[in-house]
Amino acid sequence: MWCNQIFSLIKDEVVQNIVVCDNFEIANQLARFHYGDDAIAIDTTHFPISIGSMYVDGKFYKEDRETLVERNPTADEEVAIAKARVEELESQVATLNIAFAEVLGV
Repeated sequence: MWCNQIFSLIKDEVVQNIVVCDNFEIANQLARFHYGDDAIAIDTTHFPISIGSMYVDGKFYKEDRETLVERNPTADEEVAIAKARVEELESQVATLNIAFAEVLGV
């Protein structure tokens, strides 16, 4: 069961703070209370970011504003990716077995 999320409190495109919270609205209120009415909270549970990271046009960047920070997959997404890779490898092995059998004349 998922209980908490990680929120970044953002002001002027800069991550000012990172908090754990179980509710978006509370996190957003914290952002506004501490950093002003134009501050926002963004769920960053799956982003490897830190204070000082940039949030520009809906994307996260490192402090240099050039290096894009990619979202980490969830555990369920990683399992789905692994399953797809296994299926692809099994298909390739089957194809190689057929080709090998034809070469051997079996």
